[in-house]
Amino acid sequence: MDPFLVSAIKFAQRNGIGRISIPPSAKEYTLKGGVYINTLNGGISIHGSSSGKTANVKIKHDGDNVGVLFGGANLWVAGGVYDIEVIGNAGENAAFVEFQDAWGFEIKNCFGKNYTNGALIVLRNKKSWTEGAVIENILSRQCKKTVYLVRDSDSGGTRSFYGTTISRLYHQGAVGNDAGIVIGDGTEKNSVKLYSSLIDIGGWNEKGGGHSTVLVSQFSEFIESVCINRNDGFSMEAWKPSSWQVRVADNAFCDVEYRQLGGQLNRLDVTDMPERFGLFSLIGSQAKVYGTSGSRPRVRLKGACIKFGQSELKTLRKLIIKDLPPYSSWLLSLKAVGANLTVADTYAIEVLDGNKIAHVKSLTQQSNGKFAAQTFNELAGGYYSLDNGLTIQLLLDASTFANGVDWTAELMMQ
Repeated sequence: MDPFLVSAIKFAQRNGIGRISIPPSAKEYTLKGGVYINTLNGGISIHGSSSGKTANVKIKHDGDNVGVLFGGANLWVAGGVYDIEVIGNAGENAAFVEFQDAWGFEIKNCFGKNYTNGALIVLRNKKSWTEGAVIENILSRQCKKTVYLVRDSDSGGTRSFYGTTISRLYHQGAVGNDAGIVIGDGTEKNSVKLYSSLIDIGGWNEKGGGHSTVLVSQFSEFIESVCINRNDGFSMEAWKPSSWQVRVADNAFCDVEYRQLGGQLNRLDVTDMPERFGLFSLIGSQAKVYGTSGSRPRVRLKGACIKFGQSELKTLRKLIIKDLPPYSSWLLSLKAVGANLTVADTYAIEVLDGNKIAHVKSLTQQSNGKFAAQTFNELAGGYYSLDNGLTIQLLLDASTFANGVDWTAELMMQ
């Protein structure tokens, strides 16, 4: 379909036409890729169907390249893609669509799959900035990256991704070491900043590991934004310690308002669960010590929440909670109910660096001494203990209650 699409683009731009419609077809279209839309010649929107049903137009993208690239750095003239289903390939450079250097690009109502080493959607600051982009109602399966924000500093690309709106983006059918949204390429020279943005992302991470809903790469920033996470499929047979809601490189920076609406958080049963809770995590060899940007924690997702618990506990157990981000602040609500037992206590937790014991303080003093949040090994807060600073523990002693105890805990970042 490449020559026909290129001809349609040229005709539309010569004649001041802003919309191209691809006719519905019972067969897949084949796209070799490398189609370039120069917005200096006019903005173009490509539509797969007037009905809003992506199945009417299916495109098989064969090239290890960008299928359709909107460029030209005409800052106030953009374009968009609507109502298309695309089947990608395993190329490392493959992407369905790339938007460069303008305000207000859009992609809506699309279904993409099988970009197993590439990306479905790329926002790239090539010569300037790419801001005000709208990504809406996107279903992505078996894609290494669903949305990738990157820049080319050598050609003049800035760090700025301001005012991005992502709504109803579903990243699912994970391929391993994948991410729904990737911010930056991990190099200092091409670091980026996503800010003043509204992000609504969900999906099914399914079995396996290495999944990140949002990945903030080395040197990049995700700040002053709202992020809503609606992941499902975190059942215990699927959840792995290497799965993260938000993953931040050790010298990146993330400080956003966060709403956690994931199905996983209908109380994890920790009976057989690995005692590790790095769902909101720093990565990197220096993360435990160098956990701030100035005096601010490098990971702050205000409202991030982990809920977990257990039914009919009949023994004494100490549950270790590890990998809390350095210099983060939390509230922990602990409740336990059994025969002749009711415990409801709230704790303030202040995490220091990786080698200093976190502070844990009861705010309500309702613990009975059998169910309580504690510092690691009950050491004094601030005490030096190598590699134990990002850890707290829960004392859960149901050994004297014959009928067992039900307990739940809710840990929320401040």
